[in-house]
Amino acid sequence: IEELAEKADFLEVAYLLIFGELPNRDKLQTFQNDLKEQSLVAEDMKKILEGFPTSAHPMGVLSSLTSALVAFNPSSVNV
Repeated sequence: IEELAEKADFLEVAYLLIFGELPNRDKLQTFQNDLKEQSLVAEDMKKILEGFPTSAHPMGVLSSLTSALVAFNPSSVNV
């Protein structure tokens, strides 16, 4: 664990936990690209976020946005 903490970055460790091995350069690049593609936020989600007052508690905002995500990806409830 110490060696991973010193020599690997977060995404390398995430890859290790998911796939059971550390990635080579090509696999890591593919993994990073896949994560970027899947991490895009809908413009309407940004509008919802902008609708909260700046004084709103972060946990309230986070829980509300998490609940709203299902509206943009209804298949996500089919776990």
